[in-house]
Amino acid sequence: MKKFFFTIGLAIAISYFIPSVAYSFNVETRSDGGAIKWEDNAATFLVNTTDGPSFALSAIQAAMDNWTNAGADFAYSYGGSTTSTKSNDGQNTVFFGDPSGSLIGEATYFYDSSGFITDCDIEIDESFSWTETYLEDLATHEFGHCLPLGHESGSVTMNATVSAGARNLAQDDIDGIIAIYGAYTGIPTMNEWGMIIFTIFAGGLAVRHLRKEARLQFR
Repeated sequence: MKKFFFTIGLAIAISYFIPSVAYSFNVETRSDGGAIKWEDNAATFLVNTTDGPSFALSAIQAAMDNWTNAGADFAYSYGGSTTSTKSNDGQNTVFFGDPSGSLIGEATYFYDSSGFITDCDIEIDESFSWTETYLEDLATHEFGHCLPLGHESGSVTMNATVSAGARNLAQDDIDGIIAIYGAYTGIPTMNEWGMIIFTIFAGGLAVRHLRKEARLQFR
């Protein structure tokens, strides 16, 4: 299957602009204008903290939570530690290294011919003097690229220059993720309803089986 990829640091973005009276945001698209997104409205990331500060994991997890709690039908999750620094290996990885040029953070995502993201990796500058809050700022920005949102001058989080406080999503950023994945309503999807019905049905069969065994034992 043919795959495509974009690399987005703090200096480049390929995107389209969605204007509005109240907000603006950039959503990355395919060359034909088609959508790019995570197929299951969720993504799990492994984290390699080698050469990173002691607070790296907590800052990165907080950055994921910032987008998960944005009100969209989308969730990031932490999948455990890794020693990998590979790109496009089928695993979403955050690691510390030497990003391109003078960048202090760089996100690269890959997608298939249907526009579904198959891998996203974030490389963070290992030599930068990080504070926990600014690492969260930078990671929140890079996780925004993995959605994928592009740079937007009116946004603090997705601005090409990551400033202090970028971890705090503005309405533009929230509107952007909702434009891609829709708003979270709390109503189960068809697949979730199927699992709920199956669980109830399977549970009912199990109870029925236990009752039958109990009757046999007391005869």
